[in-house]
Amino acid sequence: MKLEQIIFVKEAVSFILRKQDILVKEVISFIMKKQDNFLKEVVSFLKKLLVS
Repeated sequence: MKLEQIIFVKEAVSFILRKQDILVKEVISFIMKKQDNFLKEVVSFLKKLLVS
């Protein structure tokens, strides 16, 4: 994870602790899904590099 991402996650978490509502939880789960997709992309890319 890049430094910007880590800072963003920390800010998001502190924001959630201040305002705990459904919308924020939705946003966080959306971000987590996006990061999962990103990690899968990276892993498949690395596999391609190793194979070739």
